[in-house]
Amino acid sequence: MNQKEDEDMYNVMSKEKLEVNKVSAYIVNAPECHFGNSIDDNVKLQNLLTFANLIHYAQHNYFLFENDMFASKNGIFVEDVRTPYHTNFNGYMNSLQSYSTDFTENQLNSINMSISIFNKLSAKELSEIQHELATWQVCYENFLVGKGYEKKLGKIDRNNIRLEDIEKIRKMINSYNENNEKDYSFEKVNGITFYYEESEIPVSKEDILEYLALVSESEVNGEDDTFFLAFDIDQGLYHY
Repeated sequence: MNQKEDEDMYNVMSKEKLEVNKVSAYIVNAPECHFGNSIDDNVKLQNLLTFANLIHYAQHNYFLFENDMFASKNGIFVEDVRTPYHTNFNGYMNSLQSYSTDFTENQLNSINMSISIFNKLSAKELSEIQHELATWQVCYENFLVGKGYEKKLGKIDRNNIRLEDIEKIRKMINSYNENNEKDYSFEKVNGITFYYEESEIPVSKEDILEYLALVSESEVNGEDDTFFLAFDIDQGLYHY
């Protein structure tokens, strides 16, 4: 396939692309997501949006939304969301209520996967993950060449996204899908739900419940209400 044919195919496939604020509205209103008027929450929303975009690209070879993405010191951001969130938080949040919630199955899959995988992480942790992407490293270096004044030098698009990053994301998607296919057991203790795979936890049910009781008492109420339980031969039981 020559370059023109490739461009034509991309244009046909990408007709389903969304406006980013529709995706933002869905994430902001998701019951497991909580956003306030802070820099960290703005950074977190940027990460959830751009990961959803990269997940969609890895699965379908075109982006979820059409708005430009750029590299910055905090990871990858979408200017059309970052700026109104920062300058007029309440007005921006109110504006999101006008967006419909109709999505295709593929679109929902990409958005929900981003939420499921990344929502529990802090803004700092999400930024550190994006700093590991070769695409971010190259585009941020280009941005720095312009001494921070040429934002367009840090633009991320289908022409400069790195293949190794797409492969990383595809492996992550495969792991996510495999985990979703497993039949997890769960326990609910003090309002917190813990999922685990019985065959991978070689301890008694009594020991599991004792551990969960201790964990549920140490967790701050309202911060997180769902965790996964795992076992390591050196670490023992742990949750994430």
